[in-house]
Amino acid sequence: MLMDKKSRLTMKSGVLTHIEQLPGLKNSWRELEHRFNTPLLTFEWFSAAAESFSHPDEIEIHFVEDEGKVTAIAPLGKKASFPTLSELIGSSILCEPGGFLYSSLPAFQSLLNSIFESNQSLFFKGLPLEGPESTQLLELADKESYRIYQQIEKIPKVEMQGNWDEFESQHLSSSRRSSFRRLHKKAVQHNRLPLTLEIVPATPETFDSLLLDFIEIEAESWKGRTRTAVLYHTTTHHFFRTYGKKRHEEGEFLFFFLKSGDKRVAGQFTEVYANRLWIYKIGHREGWQFCSPGILLMNEVVKFSFLSGHTSCEFLGSNERWLHIWANAIDYRLTLWMYPKTWIGKVGRARDLARQLWHNGSHIAAEILHR
Repeated sequence: MLMDKKSRLTMKSGVLTHIEQLPGLKNSWRELEHRFNTPLLTFEWFSAAAESFSHPDEIEIHFVEDEGKVTAIAPLGKKASFPTLSELIGSSILCEPGGFLYSSLPAFQSLLNSIFESNQSLFFKGLPLEGPESTQLLELADKESYRIYQQIEKIPKVEMQGNWDEFESQHLSSSRRSSFRRLHKKAVQHNRLPLTLEIVPATPETFDSLLLDFIEIEAESWKGRTRTAVLYHTTTHHFFRTYGKKRHEEGEFLFFFLKSGDKRVAGQFTEVYANRLWIYKIGHREGWQFCSPGILLMNEVVKFSFLSGHTSCEFLGSNERWLHIWANAIDYRLTLWMYPKTWIGKVGRARDLARQLWHNGSHIAAEILHR
């Protein structure tokens, strides 16, 4: 990777290896994160992930300084100890899109040089497919004699084009709108009460209780039976609680609930960031599956996002078919596994492949139970 002579002379790299050092990067991190317009790269997101998923001395935050100013950050942590595998902190657990922070291409190139000097296996989930991150990583990994395994992922989203009435008439067919009305009627026939939308902005005082209410709803869905709900993963619960506390001064968290009378039958946990609505978690009570409350609630949430003037509604997570009821755009992401061409790299690949096969088998079993 070539940089001009001035860049080589003024840039220097460093690594933070303990969580207590992380606050020292906060101000610099804040300056860089605003370039990317996503909460998934904020200081609060990664510091909460480090506190929830990593041992205090297992973080590996690479950074680059140019004339005393931090110009690039790679928030890595150890996913496995032997052979060492580093990943963007929490990415394999949260399964959300990831990335790096940098002010310029030369700064990012210097950052990658620092990462590859460790000569260890690397896992990067959900990098932007189009852009310097994926391109530069693949080029450098090839030069540094790394074996590369990659997977392209698609994340559906809604880009707000026009107003809600135009979107509804053009994107949702008359039969789809009719099916929504039938589902509402089923709910009324079941409980003699109409379904209503409740939108609750979270405050520092109410965030924990709202999160618990949502978690309880999610646990009553198929995710509860398969033990994939947040309720059964204390570290994930800790992450969202910690993230909510860290973001309370700047964050705009919204909880959406679909209610029958006083009973909340479906819920979503979201955040408004950079004038976009980011949907972190969704869930519904399985006893109400007959009227598809999750689908009805999503329709209301997308409508709310349109009426609020957001530029997009970010579904996050995976490419689930039902989300394409509304999706009019795709966010293409690249996941990379990188291993040195050494015997240690081969051992690491074999271990990770075995884990991946186990995870895929568990996921298929969960899908079968869900059906």
